[in-house]
Order: sequence, then C-alpha cells, then structure tokens
Amino acid sequence: MLGCCVASDEVRRRAQRQIVEHWDGLPPQWVVSSESEGGLTNGYEVPSRLGTDRWVAMIGAWQRMKIQRSGQTPPPLIVAMVGTAVTVEAIDQNGRFLGGLILP
Repeated sequence: MLGCCVASDEVRRRAQRQIVEHWDGLPPQWVVSSESEGGLTNGYEVPSRLGTDRWVAMIGAWQRMKIQRSGQTPPPLIVAMVGTAVTVEAIDQNGRFLGGLILP
C-alpha cells in the first residue's frame, strides 16, 4: 500500500493505525518527495518540501506520457489536479519539475 499525506504527522499516524487495522496489518509505505524518481527531477531546493500528492501525480503523468509516446521523449507537460485545492505543475521535456501553483 502506497500512501501520500500532506497533513500533520499526527494525522498520518492516525491514518496508519486505521489502515493497518482495516487491512489486516498491511502497513502503508509513505511517499517522501525526493530529488528524482521515475525519470522526473524535483526542482525544489529542498525536495522533501514538495507535497507528496503533487510529486506522485507528476511522476504518474510523466510515466504515462512516456508510455503513450513509446519511449520517445515526452513533450513538456502541465499536470493539473482539482480537489480541495487546485494544483498546476509544469514539467519540461527533460522531466524537470519547473514549479507550480496551488490555488484555493
């Protein structure tokens, strides 16, 4: 089980307890934003400060585009997520996260 948590450590711990109880002891592996993953480079000076939900969405979009283009270099991407907030991320053709926006 893969988990993303952008809330407090207490919320993450509570979610983990509930997940483990509900899924017969299966502990989630919590994503931590890193310098690079899956061919994508995190442009943050401190990579772990990028929200894991945003990081995972960008990795998924980048990998999907690579698959759709059958190994060719993907074009630059814009990744938008709409939920409680709207996030918009920019990725260049080399897989470098250039920055983004978080809107209420």
